[in-house]
Amino acid sequence: MAYLRRLVLLLIAAVTLTSSCSTFCCNKERARIEADIRMATEKKEDAEAAQKDAYLRLAWADRNNLAQDFPSQHEAAAQRLKSADQAYDNLKYATARTLYQEISTILSDDFQKKVLELRKARTAASNALAAALDAGGSSVASKRFESAKTMFLKAEALKASDDLANAIPAYWKTAAAAENVAEYAEVNKLRSDIAKYGYEPYADTLYTIAENKLAEEQVLWNRGTTEDYKAGTVILREAKEYYANVLAEGNRIHLQGLSLDERDKALAARDAALAWRADVNAPDEFEKAEVLFADAERYHDGAEYEKAMPRYKDAAAAYEVARAAAEAREPDAAIAIAGAEQRLAGGTERAAELGLEENIFLVEAGQHLERAKALYADRYFGDAIFEANEVANYVQLSDNYVAEEAAIREKVAMETMVRDKAQADGAYQCARNRLAWAEQNN
Repeated sequence: MAYLRRLVLLLIAAVTLTSSCSTFCCNKERARIEADIRMATEKKEDAEAAQKDAYLRLAWADRNNLAQDFPSQHEAAAQRLKSADQAYDNLKYATARTLYQEISTILSDDFQKKVLELRKARTAASNALAAALDAGGSSVASKRFESAKTMFLKAEALKASDDLANAIPAYWKTAAAAENVAEYAEVNKLRSDIAKYGYEPYADTLYTIAENKLAEEQVLWNRGTTEDYKAGTVILREAKEYYANVLAEGNRIHLQGLSLDERDKALAARDAALAWRADVNAPDEFEKAEVLFADAERYHDGAEYEKAMPRYKDAAAAYEVARAAAEAREPDAAIAIAGAEQRLAGGTERAAELGLEENIFLVEAGQHLERAKALYADRYFGDAIFEANEVANYVQLSDNYVAEEAAIREKVAMETMVRDKAQADGAYQCARNRLAWAEQNN
């Protein structure tokens, strides 16, 4: 609408001048008027060209939120735009063009380039400082961290004074220094852990290389240029790898030692279980422990010590269960042997009544009892119980044999008694007969 309004005003002026010239029929005056119109048109076109460029630059400023970190430049451009538009609306094209051009000067190509570059550099510096803080720079690299913060504050001061040419490299220097601080903090944490656990001797060659690199980097930091900080960061990363390898080797040896300790405990528990013949007296429990131990051995042999350790602990606990189960069978074996002794004594006593205490069955029972006692002494409780039960079986066979022998002897005695009685009866009758003859023959 403003553009149409300006165009209408210009046309009215042109028509007025033209008609006026026609009225006075003055060619000279007409030429002057036409010249004025051309001049006014040219001034308007110049103002509009400047206006277009100013509008484009202000649009760039708005897109990039210039008011946020360059409020003075944005405010100056905005004020001039207001004055320029007012002058343009009032047909003061020369004034408007000058004001529009001032906007273009304020928001020049060079200024825009520096703004974008500064923002990039400032963001890099801010992010690098945050990363350094996250890495522990304020505690494990405090002097360097404070130096980087000071650099950032100096860069901020340069920006605040609109000295962008110096603020940009100051921000880049801060970014390089802060990135260096983050790496330096990581290196210091690794060195601290290595010293804490005394890992230096585990990889002394690697540790020496890392220490030399750290000393080399310190020289670069002390020189303090942006390129020195960048070069130092590269060296710190190399040193960090060496320190990490030292720590890894130390952890490996340390974990290996811990794993071996757990292995020794598991083996001790295994020996204790075998001392009670758990492989025989509690085979299921012992086999479970053996499987766990074999699993731990597999991880230990593969240097996976963190996985091996809990499995060794589980195996040790399983061996203890097996040992307890094996030991629990001892009373049963003792009771079985005591019962076998009583049965053998009873069987021997019963056999002795017939003089059969050394019969084959009691001899065999005695041998089984001796084997049961020997097995018990060696803690083969299951086998000892088996042998003790065999004593009972052979005592029973002895009892059967004694009973049969007693029956045979009783039968023989009865038959002898009957035969003797028959003979006695025959002799008695013969004697009576002879006595009868004697009495008859006086």
